[in-house]
Amino acid sequence: METTSANVNYAIYIGSWVNWSRGRVFGATLTLTRDQGNLLIAFTALSVAFISGRFWRIACLAFHRAYSSPDARDALHHQRQVILRNSATAGGSFWTFGQLLWTWARHGRSRTGQTEKMGDTKKTARSPLLRILPTIGAAALCFCFFAIAGGFSSQISTAIGDEVLIVGTNCSLLEPFDVFGGSDDELLGSFDGHYSKLGSNAATYAQQCYSNGQGGSSAASVFDCNSFVNDICQSNSSNLVLDTGYIDTHLHLGLNAPEDERFMFRQVYTCAPLRTDGFTTEIQGDSETYTRYNYGKAMIISTLDYTFEVNNLQSQYLRQTGDNIQWFQGVQPRLVTMELFRRNGTLVNGFDFFPIPELDNSDSDLSLVFFIGNGVLFWGPSQDDWYKATIFLDSFQTGNLSETSNKTHDIYIPQDAASPMACMGQWQFCRASLPSESRCTQLGSFFDAGIEAVSLFAPKGNSGSGNGSDSSSPTRNRFLWFMGLIGAAGNGPSGLIKTLGTKALLSQQTLRNGFQSQLFINQWKQDAQFWWHTWLASLQLVFAETANGLRDPALDRLRVFPKTQEDRDMCQNQKIQSRQHTSFSIFGLAFVFVTGAVIVILSYTLEPLFNYLDKRRHATSAPGHHRKDLEWTANDTLHLQSLGFRGLGRGTWSRFSHTVPITEPDEVLEPFMFDDDLMDNKKISMVSTPSLSDGSGTRTSHDFGRFVALQRQVSVQKPLLPPQPVSPVSPLVSSAKIGMLKTRKDSGPISW
Repeated sequence: METTSANVNYAIYIGSWVNWSRGRVFGATLTLTRDQGNLLIAFTALSVAFISGRFWRIACLAFHRAYSSPDARDALHHQRQVILRNSATAGGSFWTFGQLLWTWARHGRSRTGQTEKMGDTKKTARSPLLRILPTIGAAALCFCFFAIAGGFSSQISTAIGDEVLIVGTNCSLLEPFDVFGGSDDELLGSFDGHYSKLGSNAATYAQQCYSNGQGGSSAASVFDCNSFVNDICQSNSSNLVLDTGYIDTHLHLGLNAPEDERFMFRQVYTCAPLRTDGFTTEIQGDSETYTRYNYGKAMIISTLDYTFEVNNLQSQYLRQTGDNIQWFQGVQPRLVTMELFRRNGTLVNGFDFFPIPELDNSDSDLSLVFFIGNGVLFWGPSQDDWYKATIFLDSFQTGNLSETSNKTHDIYIPQDAASPMACMGQWQFCRASLPSESRCTQLGSFFDAGIEAVSLFAPKGNSGSGNGSDSSSPTRNRFLWFMGLIGAAGNGPSGLIKTLGTKALLSQQTLRNGFQSQLFINQWKQDAQFWWHTWLASLQLVFAETANGLRDPALDRLRVFPKTQEDRDMCQNQKIQSRQHTSFSIFGLAFVFVTGAVIVILSYTLEPLFNYLDKRRHATSAPGHHRKDLEWTANDTLHLQSLGFRGLGRGTWSRFSHTVPITEPDEVLEPFMFDDDLMDNKKISMVSTPSLSDGSGTRTSHDFGRFVALQRQVSVQKPLLPPQPVSPVSPLVSSAKIGMLKTRKDSGPISW
């Protein structure tokens, strides 16, 4: 069974609570309206995307520092460093690295045997794939991981399900006993209307739920009729036993509670059609003949010598004018239910009859359900043990315009004026937190099992109560409120049969104009299971309706409010299902946002932290020590742009070691497009290594960290050469302003 579905009349709690199905930590839940939930889902997805970018920033910083080197490296190395420095997202980096790999793999292959001389070392250009694979692979993994994480961010809500809590501040039970003791017809009508609506809703829910095979809480089995004396059952081998198994108030009824506060109960419902021969008497009235059924003495106003009396079969069916059968459209069968409950082996006040010894079972409650044909005609015979439409009455001809001749149908009627079925109910209550061997009561009547269960839910010897149990025990208080909820649902299916009447018969679905279509051979079992399922559905509805509170002002005088804190807690912890609200895992939200906050903070603090550590290390190192943080700064987009302008002699720049380099105020720079220095048919080469000279032995440089002069050479277009070693860019730490390029003598190697 599932928790009851919500409709617009339920007041739903908006806020945080604990769903004990997943424990205190993982069950922490936040419930919002559907619109608020959609906003939170969208915000979470955007946050995951932002966190993805900051995580990739950390990865790029780690790769950049790992690949950073003071030695001269080829262009592929420096391009990889620039991409790592300026990557915003893993997806964008994957695409850029892919372009880099494609270009160098296609146009930058080393010629066979070609080597590049650098000092005394000979090197052959390495495969671009092996050098780009770690970064492009990391970008792909990061992109895929966070793409999946973003897609599954909605699981923070959908994985929790649509369970919500009823507010519970208007919680109240409906007290039925004052109605029967009073004379207020309006109040009686409101009371009957309330339970009629409850029964109809439960029947609808049962048909929708259990007909689809979702009602896994009850088990139907065929047993010998060993609950009654064998001579009274129509069959001793095909009777029905329905067993709920152990129903957990938390799992099946939505009563949200930790394990030590949960209850379990079980009901066993045994039904069997009864024999009528030897238990009936024909009584002649003034104008009618009646059939009396003798299964015990009825208690209506006074004690009667019979259980039930009904018009005999001839009075119901053979109303003749001459030889023609008179039948009336719209006739309905009748159901009459009589029940009794036991406490300490004696009948509880309000019982309907004293059972005969064959039906008397001191450890169970009992109900009799009589099916009365009441003029309904059956198309064909029915061998069902309860309907028993086996008496041929007449033939009936039907036809239509498309047929050349009429068809003849045989009409049957039941063989008994009323067909009785006995159903016996037994209960068992359990405390879930106790060991399995001592957690449950014995199977017994509703009241006997409940009285025995009190000792399970209250410690003994603390209050001096008659049974030795503590009347102030919180667990006892919760159990008594729980018993009141079951009582409000009717203590079993028999009360619902009284409420629904013939609507409790599934055979009504094939009844039209007083004619009953042919029935299944076990139709009575389907009906009994439907009563059972409807009662289980009504039990769920009662739990939800009680927490929500009665909305009919006419029933205010019958409302019973919770008296203890435990009762109020149960009212405010009733779960139902609602598609109009969204519940989120607080643990999931906290994990996403806390982890994301750590990643974001690290992404913004690692750069200045490494900058500080590198400065400290540089201060204690020999001159020329490699500064990884300065290379990170120099590879930034704005610094690369400033290098381009400075290489063309445009602008007076400063703040090279800061994030944003600037020019002199109001200084105007010509855009690159106004000059053809960067056109595709030109090549720009940098003299950047100590081994290269201007022919006179003089190496060119300038004040920006010994950066070499740019020499523009216009030449014939040639294929792209393999990666050539290039010195890393060395930004000047000082704030000196650089103007036009200069050359000077330099006797030492290029260093950081």
